[in-house]
Amino acid sequence: MKNYESEIEQFLKEVLPFIISDSEHIEYLYEEDYEGTLYEFKEGKIVESGKVVEY
Repeated sequence: MKNYESEIEQFLKEVLPFIISDSEHIEYLYEEDYEGTLYEFKEGKIVESGKVVEY
């Protein structure tokens, strides 16, 4: 998925909460980055956890 107009962030916030009931690991890693941003599913919403994974 290309992210020219923040499609990934929009998917995380507007679509994903309606198709999952629980999550173990939600991560956004841009192909040129060395860190992935972790997200959590809380109270029916996808929110940044404040944690990152370094690669």
